[in-house]
Amino acid sequence: MAKKIFSIEKLIIQLSLGLLLAVGGIWGLQGGGDFGVEALKGIFNGSARDIAVIVFSIIELLAGIYLVLELFIGGLGQFKGILMLVIMIVWIAAIVLADFIDGNFRNFINWLWTFAGHLVVLGAILFCKN
Repeated sequence: MAKKIFSIEKLIIQLSLGLLLAVGGIWGLQGGGDFGVEALKGIFNGSARDIAVIVFSIIELLAGIYLVLELFIGGLGQFKGILMLVIMIVWIAAIVLADFIDGNFRNFINWLWTFAGHLVVLGAILFCKN
């Protein structure tokens, strides 16, 4: 069995992603939304939109809380993998929709900055997924 090694990099990435997801989940439940929620709002209409936003916001909130708690308590089971997979799929779909299909390429530097930020979050999701 492999030993778990503490690293400051993992602490910073996991804590920041956990807080980002928890706040995004709360924000989505309050009627606002982060990048993933906004992408879902663009895909669905009517009550399906409301249900998708609520479900994703709850998943984001749970994943965020889980990531923060895992730093202090340790592994809490395989539930994290499922939550992170759902978030990863929605985040990738949001990148494709917002950054490429509806992307504003006229201001290329602004587009590149936004795209890079979305990729940083995706990288953190992939890093914390395992």
